[in-house]
Amino acid sequence: MDLALRQIGYHCKDYVKKYLKSNSEFNKNIAAHVINVRGRGSFDVYSGKEEFDFKVTLATGISQEICELVGLGYRNPDSIHREDFIGPGKLWIENGGKYLYKIK
Repeated sequence: MDLALRQIGYHCKDYVKKYLKSNSEFNKNIAAHVINVRGRGSFDVYSGKEEFDFKVTLATGISQEICELVGLGYRNPDSIHREDFIGPGKLWIENGGKYLYKIK
């Protein structure tokens, strides 16, 4: 994982705005990325506590330690099985990653 991502971690907009005030040289594109990935949340500047509407969990080859270090959840990709996502209230999209980008 990129060093800059490890430095800032994944946080809500208000946290990132505060971070940028004391780290003005930090890459604004990376700052926007961490906000977009982490999603809507709130940050109390006095307590330093963040609250989020949802948890972001990666099923990835990135280690659990690194995921947690940057404020993301981790799931072993080998633990994901299609049959666990079939049924009422569940969703499985075969090769769903292709829908993240416009295919030409």
